[in-house]
Amino acid sequence: MKKIKKEQKDFLRIDLGCGERCYHDPVTGEKFTGVDFRKANGVDIVHDLTVMPLPFKDNSVQEVYSSHFLEHLNGSQRTALLNDLYRVMVPGAKAVFQIPFYRNGRYYQDPTHAWPPITEGTPLYYNKAWRNANMIDHYLGITCDFESTTSVIFNPSQQAMLGTKNEETKMFFINHMWNVADDMVITFVKNNPK
Repeated sequence: MKKIKKEQKDFLRIDLGCGERCYHDPVTGEKFTGVDFRKANGVDIVHDLTVMPLPFKDNSVQEVYSSHFLEHLNGSQRTALLNDLYRVMVPGAKAVFQIPFYRNGRYYQDPTHAWPPITEGTPLYYNKAWRNANMIDHYLGITCDFESTTSVIFNPSQQAMLGTKNEETKMFFINHMWNVADDMVITFVKNNPK
Protein backbone atom coordinates (compact mmCIF):
# COMPACT_ATOMS: atom_id res chain seq x y z
CA MET A 1 0.00 0.00 0.00
CA LYS A 2 1.44 3.36 -1.03
CA LYS A 3 1.61 5.99 1.68
CA ILE A 4 0.53 9.45 0.67
CA LYS A 5 2.66 12.14 2.19
CA LYS A 6 0.67 14.96 3.60
CA GLU A 7 2.01 18.29 2.33
CA GLN A 8 3.13 20.24 5.36
CA LYS A 9 5.04 23.45 5.35
CA ASP A 10 6.97 24.18 8.51
CA PHE A 11 7.64 27.88 8.83
CA LEU A 12 10.65 29.07 10.75
CA ARG A 13 10.67 31.19 13.87
CA ILE A 14 14.02 32.95 14.12
CA ASP A 15 15.94 34.98 16.70
CA LEU A 16 18.31 37.44 15.02
CA GLY A 17 21.51 38.27 16.89
CA CYS A 18 20.58 35.77 19.59
CA GLY A 19 24.01 35.31 21.17
CA GLU A 20 23.97 32.60 23.84
CA ARG A 21 20.40 33.36 24.96
CA CYS A 22 18.13 32.31 22.14
CA TYR A 23 14.48 33.28 22.50
CA HIS A 24 11.86 30.74 23.57
CA ASP A 25 8.14 31.14 22.91
CA PRO A 26 6.65 32.27 26.25
CA VAL A 27 3.55 30.09 25.76
CA THR A 28 4.91 26.85 24.29
CA GLY A 29 8.52 27.07 25.46
CA GLU A 30 9.62 26.24 21.89
CA LYS A 31 13.10 27.53 21.08
CA PHE A 32 13.40 29.81 18.06
CA THR A 33 16.14 29.15 15.51
CA GLY A 34 19.10 31.20 16.70
CA VAL A 35 21.04 33.24 14.14
CA ASP A 36 24.27 35.07 14.98
CA PHE A 37 27.62 35.90 13.39
CA ARG A 38 29.59 33.47 15.54
CA LYS A 39 28.98 30.02 16.95
CA ALA A 40 27.84 29.88 20.57
CA ASN A 41 25.39 27.93 22.69
CA GLY A 42 21.93 28.72 21.34
CA VAL A 43 23.17 29.64 17.85
CA ASP A 44 21.80 27.29 15.19
CA ILE A 45 22.82 29.23 12.07
CA VAL A 46 26.06 31.18 11.84
CA HIS A 47 25.52 34.14 9.50
CA ASP A 48 26.75 37.73 9.48
CA LEU A 49 23.48 39.68 9.62
CA THR A 50 25.07 42.60 7.77
CA VAL A 51 25.44 40.37 4.70
CA MET A 52 22.41 39.86 2.49
CA PRO A 53 20.69 37.72 1.45
CA LEU A 54 19.70 36.02 4.67
CA PRO A 55 20.09 32.22 4.57
CA PHE A 56 16.34 31.57 4.27
CA LYS A 57 14.02 30.85 1.37
CA ASP A 58 11.35 33.30 0.24
CA ASN A 59 8.21 33.17 2.40
CA SER A 60 9.71 30.68 4.86
CA VAL A 61 9.69 32.64 8.14
CA GLN A 62 6.58 32.97 10.31
CA GLU A 63 8.03 34.95 13.21
CA VAL A 64 11.14 36.98 13.98
CA TYR A 65 12.42 38.05 17.39
CA SER A 66 15.45 40.17 18.14
CA SER A 67 16.61 41.69 21.41
CA HIS A 68 19.24 44.42 21.52
CA PHE A 69 20.63 43.76 18.06
CA LEU A 70 19.05 46.24 15.62
CA GLU A 71 20.70 49.27 17.23
CA HIS A 72 24.11 47.82 16.30
CA LEU A 73 23.33 48.27 12.59
CA ASN A 74 23.67 51.61 10.82
CA GLY A 75 20.77 53.00 8.79
CA SER A 76 21.78 51.33 5.51
CA GLN A 77 22.33 47.97 7.20
CA ARG A 78 18.92 48.19 8.95
CA THR A 79 17.27 48.93 5.62
CA ALA A 80 19.01 45.99 3.91
CA LEU A 81 18.00 43.68 6.77
CA LEU A 82 14.34 44.77 6.75
CA ASN A 83 14.18 44.56 2.95
CA ASP A 84 15.43 40.97 3.09
CA LEU A 85 13.22 40.06 6.05
CA TYR A 86 10.29 41.17 3.90
CA ARG A 87 11.43 38.63 1.29
CA VAL A 88 11.74 35.72 3.72
CA MET A 89 8.68 36.41 5.88
CA VAL A 90 5.24 35.06 4.96
CA PRO A 91 2.48 37.68 4.55
CA GLY A 92 1.09 38.57 7.98
CA ALA A 93 4.24 37.37 9.77
CA LYS A 94 5.59 39.57 12.53
CA ALA A 95 9.07 40.69 13.52
CA VAL A 96 9.57 42.01 17.06
CA PHE A 97 12.66 44.09 17.83
CA GLN A 98 13.48 45.20 21.37
CA ILE A 99 16.07 47.98 21.53
CA PRO A 100 17.22 50.53 24.11
CA PHE A 101 14.96 53.59 24.15
CA TYR A 102 16.66 56.47 22.36
CA ARG A 103 16.10 58.86 25.29
CA ASN A 104 17.95 56.58 27.67
CA GLY A 105 21.66 56.85 28.42
CA ARG A 106 22.05 53.14 27.65
CA TYR A 107 21.45 53.88 23.96
CA TYR A 108 24.44 56.24 23.73
CA GLN A 109 26.91 54.79 26.23
CA ASP A 110 27.54 51.63 24.19
CA PRO A 111 30.19 52.49 21.57
CA THR A 112 28.95 49.64 19.34
CA HIS A 113 25.52 51.24 18.83
CA ALA A 114 25.31 52.68 15.33
CA TRP A 115 23.97 55.97 14.03
CA PRO A 116 21.26 57.15 13.51
CA PRO A 117 19.25 56.33 16.64
CA ILE A 118 15.99 54.44 16.16
CA THR A 119 12.98 56.49 17.26
CA GLU A 120 9.22 55.97 17.23
CA GLY A 121 9.13 57.51 13.74
CA THR A 122 11.75 55.24 12.22
CA PRO A 123 9.35 52.34 11.44
CA LEU A 124 7.21 54.64 9.26
CA TYR A 125 9.91 54.58 6.58
CA TYR A 126 9.38 50.84 6.16
CA ASN A 127 5.72 51.31 5.19
CA LYS A 128 5.15 51.73 1.45
CA ALA A 129 1.97 53.82 1.73
CA TRP A 130 3.68 56.25 4.12
CA ARG A 131 6.71 56.56 1.81
CA ASN A 132 4.43 57.18 -1.19
CA ALA A 133 2.31 59.75 0.69
CA ASN A 134 5.45 61.63 1.69
CA MET A 135 7.03 61.30 -1.77
CA ILE A 136 10.24 59.76 -0.47
CA ASP A 137 9.96 56.27 -1.95
CA HIS A 138 12.30 56.89 -4.87
CA TYR A 139 15.63 57.51 -3.15
CA LEU A 140 15.82 55.52 0.07
CA GLY A 141 16.42 52.04 -1.33
CA ILE A 142 13.62 50.69 0.84
CA THR A 143 11.52 48.04 -0.89
CA CYS A 144 9.75 46.39 2.04
CA ASP A 145 6.22 47.12 3.22
CA PHE A 146 5.43 46.65 6.91
CA GLU A 147 2.75 47.90 9.25
CA SER A 148 4.27 48.68 12.63
CA THR A 149 3.53 49.48 16.23
CA THR A 150 5.87 50.74 18.94
CA SER A 151 5.69 50.54 22.70
CA VAL A 152 8.03 51.31 25.56
CA ILE A 153 9.22 49.38 28.58
CA PHE A 154 9.50 51.69 31.55
CA ASN A 155 12.40 51.89 33.92
CA PRO A 156 11.11 50.05 37.04
CA SER A 157 11.50 53.08 39.34
CA GLN A 158 9.70 55.30 36.82
CA GLN A 159 6.98 52.67 36.36
CA ALA A 160 6.20 52.84 40.08
CA MET A 161 5.95 56.62 39.91
CA LEU A 162 3.87 56.67 36.72
CA GLY A 163 1.72 53.65 37.51
CA THR A 164 -1.38 55.64 38.42
CA LYS A 165 -0.93 58.40 35.83
CA ASN A 166 -3.02 58.64 32.67
CA GLU A 167 -1.52 57.90 29.23
CA GLU A 168 -1.15 61.59 28.36
CA THR A 169 0.99 62.19 31.45
CA LYS A 170 3.07 59.09 30.77
CA MET A 171 3.69 60.27 27.21
CA PHE A 172 4.71 63.72 28.46
CA PHE A 173 7.34 62.14 30.72
CA ILE A 174 8.58 59.83 27.95
CA ASN A 175 8.85 62.70 25.44
CA HIS A 176 10.41 65.30 27.75
CA MET A 177 12.60 63.45 30.23
CA TRP A 178 15.55 61.10 29.93
CA ASN A 179 15.73 57.59 31.39
CA VAL A 180 11.97 57.24 31.93
CA ALA A 181 11.80 54.33 29.47
CA ASP A 182 14.46 51.62 29.29
CA ASP A 183 13.52 49.95 26.01
CA MET A 184 11.37 50.38 22.94
CA VAL A 185 9.64 47.45 21.23
CA ILE A 186 8.91 47.71 17.52
CA THR A 187 6.61 45.13 15.95
CA PHE A 188 6.65 44.93 12.15
CA VAL A 189 3.92 42.97 10.34
CA LYS A 190 4.49 42.08 6.68
CA ASN A 191 1.87 43.50 4.36
CA ASN A 192 0.72 41.33 1.46
CA PRO A 193 2.73 42.10 -1.66
CA LYS A 194 0.65 43.90 -4.29
